[in-house]
Amino acid sequence: MIVHRILFCALLLGSHTGYTQVVDWISFDSLQEKMRVQPRPVLIYIYTGWCKYCALQKERTFTAPAITDKIGRQFYAVSLDAESKAEIIFLNKHYGYKPSRGYHELAELLGKKNGTLSFPTTVVLSESLQLLEHASGFLNEQDMSRMLDRCTP
Repeated sequence: MIVHRILFCALLLGSHTGYTQVVDWISFDSLQEKMRVQPRPVLIYIYTGWCKYCALQKERTFTAPAITDKIGRQFYAVSLDAESKAEIIFLNKHYGYKPSRGYHELAELLGKKNGTLSFPTTVVLSESLQLLEHASGFLNEQDMSRMLDRCTP
């Protein structure tokens, strides 16, 4: 009977380690304060609600333990809905949604490459908020890992 209880407890405790890890996404408001206290590189994930590859990247890539661990230890992570209507203050400048363009100004500023804004887009900024990496399109775990490795000292 004791062996059964021990086995049951081991299985119960072991099952908790199987839960999906997720990235601790913060807001641009939180980013400003965190950078003041402890500067780190910043990963910015630009997505839309209708983009299936955005959802896939969030579900698969951003829940992979190796990725969540790297991001959690070495980066601040901010997700940006490119169609958000909310005003965002970043680097003391106000950014908002532009109906004429169909997306947020900050998504355009950070995500546009060669005149095009595609989704998803992943951007990494340095500790001094200078562009380190820009990737348009879906990133799998291996591609994301390589990108993060290139952006850490």
